[in-house]
Amino acid sequence: MRRVFLIAGHNGAGTGAKKYLDEGAETIILRDDIVDWLSINYPDLKVITDRNRDNLTLAGGLLIWLKSIFQKDDICLDLHFNASNGTATGTEVLIPDNCSALELEGATDLSFLISNTLNLKNRGVKAESQGQHGKLAMLSGFDCENFLAEICFVDNQKDATNYRQYFYQLSEAIGYWLIKTANR
Repeated sequence: MRRVFLIAGHNGAGTGAKKYLDEGAETIILRDDIVDWLSINYPDLKVITDRNRDNLTLAGGLLIWLKSIFQKDDICLDLHFNASNGTATGTEVLIPDNCSALELEGATDLSFLISNTLNLKNRGVKAESQGQHGKLAMLSGFDCENFLAEICFVDNQKDATNYRQYFYQLSEAIGYWLIKTANR
């Protein structure tokens, strides 16, 4: 079974997009709930998080730490929330431009799973270069199976409401997805 890395895309409250939800706080809350669920239901799964490195920014050592421990067969899921103009809605999953078959299939499954669980629009899978930033540090330069999930839009009230309402179902669904993906 592959090792799983679960990364909170921001390092604390106020470090990401915010309006109805605070991306920096929610990525940590969601990561920790998924890890707790996995530790209870799948204690043999090797899950590595940035939990003890929440104070490290990408430039401040997180990328260096990750590069030093990633292995080719590892799965890395980086959790984020999106923001736009208050009317955009839904979830999407980004993968490296030169993705593997597992990354494409896994991202397709994950995007569907999140949108279905939260009852939000499925914005689908995007290559890194198709995202709003063009290039993302967490998708570039790592020799592992890489996924970046934009869970929902923090500035859309319906997205935020659905996320809160279905939070525990989402944690469990992502946990099952991680197990399935780690066993591929």
